[in-house]
Amino acid sequence: MLQDIAPHQFHNEYTPRSPKNDDIVMTFHHNQPLFYMAHETPALPTFAQMKNLIPTTCEKLIYLFEIDQIGFFMVPTVKAMEEDDNISFKNNQVTDFSFGSMREFRHFKPVWMGFAGVSAGQLYRWYRSNRFCGVCGHPMELHDTERAMHCPVCGYVDYPKICPAIIVGIIDPATDRIMLTKYANRTFTRYALIAGFTEFGETLEDTVHREVMEEVGLKVKNIRYYKNQPWAFSESLLVGFFAELDGDSSITLDTNELAVGEWKKREEIPDDEENSLSLTYTMMKAFKDGEV
Repeated sequence: MLQDIAPHQFHNEYTPRSPKNDDIVMTFHHNQPLFYMAHETPALPTFAQMKNLIPTTCEKLIYLFEIDQIGFFMVPTVKAMEEDDNISFKNNQVTDFSFGSMREFRHFKPVWMGFAGVSAGQLYRWYRSNRFCGVCGHPMELHDTERAMHCPVCGYVDYPKICPAIIVGIIDPATDRIMLTKYANRTFTRYALIAGFTEFGETLEDTVHREVMEEVGLKVKNIRYYKNQPWAFSESLLVGFFAELDGDSSITLDTNELAVGEWKKREEIPDDEENSLSLTYTMMKAFKDGEV
């Protein structure tokens, strides 16, 4: 899965330092990451490649995390770069760089850099949405010793939020089939499993029961944990379960959420290597291969 980057080691401790030439500097504009495009494939720009663009912004770089000994930093805003240095990304005045989609990180090479890129994107969205205090409205400041934003007026401190969510593979033991779905009104058109965010006051098992009933009108039993995955695309910690059908197998589809809900035999599950780094794919393949 995307987070499985061994032998590389992810260090999310907040240990800010000055950037070195081979460290990575992430820049985002409306959730689009900046890529270095001088070679055949997109790359994450190093500090050495970026420092001529951001000479007066270097001291403002936000430390994010390390993988092995490579530090990852973030430029606070594109606006700050353009105002400080009279450059323009939006009018393509900067060569060898281009903004792209966060979805690039699903297929990024090497994989550990893709994991780093999407993790940096999660922190970018958190910093962007916490520029002002939610209690008194005063501009927030970076905390000195923690990965946090704090208000110098009222003292409120905010930390990165992680949203728990479930994915469930519903198995009908009587027919040896699994429920596959496709989302409605989304650009992602591949098969998926039932999924949803845990709501206020719910356990993860409560979420499984509710989401299954809401989306396909089914009851389940014998819920058992499988695996979990940090999924920075949606600020989530995805928790995967398998469960057995309890009763009638007739599907009542929530067409606001899903375009397709179908029972599939093991041999009918399509291969989807392009989505191979996701927990959804891992669970579907585990059923297809007879592991569950």
